[in-house]
Amino acid sequence: MVGLGSAVVAAALAAGCASQAVGPRAREWLELRSGHFILATDLDRHRAEAVASGLEESWSALAHVYQVIVPGRPPPDHELRIVHLNDCADVHALRPGTGGFVELSADFLSDPTAVTCGAFVGRSRTSVLHEVAHVFNLHYLHAHPSWLNEGLATYFQSVAVEGGRILLGRVADSAADLWRMAVPVPALGVLWQGMPGPGVTRAFWYFGALNLVHLLNGGSDDYHRRFQMFLGLGAGGTPWVDAWNRAFGDLPDGRLEQEYIDYHLRKDLRLYAVAFRAPPPRPLRVHRLGAAEAHAVRASLFIMTGQFTAARQELAEAERDDPGWVEAPFWRAVFYTWFPYEAVADDKDPLALLRTYVDHVPGDARARAGIVTLGLRRYLPGDDFELDGSVPAGLAGMIDDVEALARVADSASALNNVAWYYAVSQRPDIGLRFSERALALNPSCAACLDTLALLYHELGRHAEALDAQERAVLLFGEYDPGRGVRERLDRYRELAGGAR
Repeated sequence: MVGLGSAVVAAALAAGCASQAVGPRAREWLELRSGHFILATDLDRHRAEAVASGLEESWSALAHVYQVIVPGRPPPDHELRIVHLNDCADVHALRPGTGGFVELSADFLSDPTAVTCGAFVGRSRTSVLHEVAHVFNLHYLHAHPSWLNEGLATYFQSVAVEGGRILLGRVADSAADLWRMAVPVPALGVLWQGMPGPGVTRAFWYFGALNLVHLLNGGSDDYHRRFQMFLGLGAGGTPWVDAWNRAFGDLPDGRLEQEYIDYHLRKDLRLYAVAFRAPPPRPLRVHRLGAAEAHAVRASLFIMTGQFTAARQELAEAERDDPGWVEAPFWRAVFYTWFPYEAVADDKDPLALLRTYVDHVPGDARARAGIVTLGLRRYLPGDDFELDGSVPAGLAGMIDDVEALARVADSASALNNVAWYYAVSQRPDIGLRFSERALALNPSCAACLDTLALLYHELGRHAEALDAQERAVLLFGEYDPGRGVRERLDRYRELAGGAR
């Protein structure tokens, strides 16, 4: 899989317009790189550095917790994008009623981007740490049950470092509204079936997953020991159902189920605590954004949330404030890709704009990825192709653009664009090299795993194709991966002899 799906563009077309731009004009915008995070913000430098340092401390704390569970395996090491706004009213203008959210970036790389605000507490903080936890889950646990992935992410988003200890288990956000309320939780068997199905709302399914993880990790010393055993066995390759039976199978019938049903009604919760000495902070790299760069950040937020009037205004102001802004054609191409009706109305071709841009900035991997993305969309509309070994007509004519991208690709998303081209062109021997490089940079890239699965399928490595596709679907999580991803999973299951 590569680029923006048709469902994403459709959602952008269906969204409403905003009347105000994000972020007051008088504020300075900064970009901070801390090692694991790229933070764009209109906070002052002191507060921005405090947010970046706090994020790195939370990353180190989660790494410490997981290395207790899976000793000897180094933690993940890649960067997550965050846009942190000083005023939470700006986030509400983007997505009313929220204090933070996560969307895929608008710039053809489709990297998850967390949007947060204010004092970086509450929902702003937990939305970022929830995504960080998903990164750790996949890195250490590989393909694992959906309830475990979401339950751990919601549990670990509470991570705090206080008094030389890591604390886990404080309940916040929407889960706090349900805690100690006499609400039904899904049966354990329903959790094991996967993401919520008929008769189970998403909110209660997620709450049930958190409730179970909280019980197992903090309900008692015995459950904690069993849960650590379960995680260690699964991380080591034992099938998860077998790992569960080995860890919990000797409990009296019905005991765990009943304790799970009643657990959220407990008056006092037991927090998990472990001693922790934070490593020395990584040095921060700080860059002051120019006027046009700041407008581009704000425009990208409006594009991501489907607000084309405000996005158009930001881009116009960027060109007004900096008439020589070299990235103007690139961001216009992004805008017209997300809002194709506007491209028709303005008689603009996003692909032509990207080619104009790379004539002046040939090394920009985002633009090169955009050219490949738009070319693939022309020949593979809606991710629609057969798994019968045929090659869609027209792909051979893209090879010069693909090779140009391959020369400058420096991120998992860009490398995955190259790998996907070779996958749909039935050249898995070449594509596998780029796919492996992409996943080395970001093991949590869902689209990269979807590509890897297709390459394994073409090489006849059916069990590996199934494993990679299961991990891809797990990582897509709340994002709709599209019909093609789900159909490929079903096909790989058939070829591998059924789901494990």
